[in-house]
Amino acid sequence: MPVESWFPLPVFYEQVPEAPGLIADALPHLFRVSAGKKTHQPLVTGAAYSGSNAPDLSQYLFKVPELRPLYEMINLRANEYARALGLDLEREHIYMGRSWVNILDQGGKIEMHNHVAASFSGAFYLQVPEPAGVLRFTDPKNPIRRDPHILAAPTPFSAGHVDYPAREGLLLLFPGYAMHGMLDANRGDRPRVSLSFDYFSISLNGQSPPPPPRNLVDKLWKQLEGEGG
Repeated sequence: MPVESWFPLPVFYEQVPEAPGLIADALPHLFRVSAGKKTHQPLVTGAAYSGSNAPDLSQYLFKVPELRPLYEMINLRANEYARALGLDLEREHIYMGRSWVNILDQGGKIEMHNHVAASFSGAFYLQVPEPAGVLRFTDPKNPIRRDPHILAAPTPFSAGHVDYPAREGLLLLFPGYAMHGMLDANRGDRPRVSLSFDYFSISLNGQSPPPPPRNLVDKLWKQLEGEGG
């Protein structure tokens, strides 16, 4: 019997080959951004910092010159992902609208959430202590038959979730509507550090909010550098 799979949840993942050098260069700047700041994201619990709702440059790290090589790597993959989704990039311009760092100390956790306003979103792991934990995606269609007792084995038609183990250098891209979160709190002896980001698009159908003006970004970055010492 032929069975077709329609309306899948497309998740891109890659263990980025050039990640070690990019991470070594980026981590000091990301720790500087979070120095002395409180959590801005209500869905981040425990000992943690997230710039998701921060009222300053903490949401626009892709504008920081020192982090440009890291974001160039992400943008390259984002364009590949957009093409795989079937977007016509001659007519549809995608751009990163915001990006922030999540730094989870021992006991810190990112709860289940989504980025429903974004065309697609992503995460990049820069520091992952053991035990690493997993990023879980749940089925947005909420299938009726999910009882594990009636399944011989989970399949793409019956699974209620899928887990991606967190690893340093792992890049994930996924639709903004996808529910996701770290299944376990950080139990390691070092902070778990990741970047999150949202992509939007400009097309004949309208325009998403643009990033802040460059001169404002420069001013805020100098302020953050001063605060971080």
